[in-house]
Amino acid sequence: MNVLHISTRDSEGAGGAAYKVHRGVLDAGVSSTMLVMNKRMNDDSVSEVLISKPRKYINRIIEKIQNWIPMFDPDYYFFNRGRYAVSNASELKSYIKETPDVIFVYWISKFVSLGTILELQQLYGAKVYWWVFDKEPMTGGCHYVQSCSGYLDQCRECPAAKFMYKNLPHANFIRKQSALSKLKLGLIYTTPWMKELLRGAPLLDGKELFYVPSMFDEDTFNIKDVAKDMNELDIKHYKLRIMFGSVRTNEKRKGFEYFIKSLLYYQSEYEANDIVVLTIGSHPLDLHEYGIDLPYKHLGPKHDPDERALSYNLADIFISPSTEDLGPAMLVESMLCGVPVIAFDVGVAKDLIVHNENGFIARNHNAH
Repeated sequence: MNVLHISTRDSEGAGGAAYKVHRGVLDAGVSSTMLVMNKRMNDDSVSEVLISKPRKYINRIIEKIQNWIPMFDPDYYFFNRGRYAVSNASELKSYIKETPDVIFVYWISKFVSLGTILELQQLYGAKVYWWVFDKEPMTGGCHYVQSCSGYLDQCRECPAAKFMYKNLPHANFIRKQSALSKLKLGLIYTTPWMKELLRGAPLLDGKELFYVPSMFDEDTFNIKDVAKDMNELDIKHYKLRIMFGSVRTNEKRKGFEYFIKSLLYYQSEYEANDIVVLTIGSHPLDLHEYGIDLPYKHLGPKHDPDERALSYNLADIFISPSTEDLGPAMLVESMLCGVPVIAFDVGVAKDLIVHNENGFIARNHNAH
């Protein structure tokens, strides 16, 4: 059997999850290759599809203009704007050395459209499975919908798109609907909560659902002796070590505002010198900007799993205040490291956290 994986990238978030599945297939002794638009892994089994410089340049300029005006509300993560690096299946054929029996599709925004995936299926006769990591498969372009239910009615009057792009979500929805009606597709979900979302999405009506739990390396994410690391960071003497993590620490859907409110609450209720705040992410935070005077240490982005696992073990509590998330992976990784998690009742928290035993489920949108 030959398996082909198609993902916009091979690292971070959904890209990292796709790469883990690819490596898992290889480790099982099955032939597996991966096609991406942006490659980071030093792995010959992953091929980066070369995009012409003019197309790259034009797409980049258009996207900068759209973001500068802005024409899309960033809180909806509207990435599918009708432009793709690959316009048809023929542009991928030279990268596919063995006829695929199975094609796994992941986060493919800006890379390929469902129309191109349909062409690949028709070309090779392969079975296609879409790993669902956010809500984009059920919408006309939004990866997270906030409180919008427009995807139940073909994404009409979308609040995410503005000006001349107001009708784009509906047009995207109709194009996806057309491709999906011809595409023999299975949907892979990773949590029981996600299954209910998929069942209620008109765009995906009739598609077969498969449950495959997310893969995490328990040899990496586990309880570790970090006494030496605590001494080096000078955090061992604190009574409570609170951690928050996100690729972009100030990302709205990750509940940053609730994290800040919770810190303000801790600050008012406890002695400041008893608590230290630790963060993982691309950039450090300026807590003083929010009126927070608690001791603070930023540990860096921690892309390496071993470094990330070590970081979790430094904490007594991991706060995961995501308001809309089908994960997050950090919540699972933290729990594997023996660190209890405080989270809202969304995403994987609904499936993993036993209230007041291995964590705490807070009332949604309540920071206290």
